[in-house]
Amino acid sequence: MICIRFKRGKPTPCIFECSTKDLRVVVHGDDFRVLGNEKGLNGFRHKISDMFTVTFPGKVGPSTKEAE
Repeated sequence: MICIRFKRGKPTPCIFECSTKDLRVVVHGDDFRVLGNEKGLNGFRHKISDMFTVTFPGKVGPSTKEAE
């Protein structure tokens, strides 16, 4: 089980950071974007899916062929 603890960013209250998993999250209303490595992103995806009903429209990065 992955444990994710975020700290609120200093510049704005809608940016969060998890230094142990090297993840960054930007929240806008009920949408959010997550930045991190593949392992951290997959862990976040599984953890958040266990707690909430969420959709994942796509990924952007060097290992993806296209983004939605």
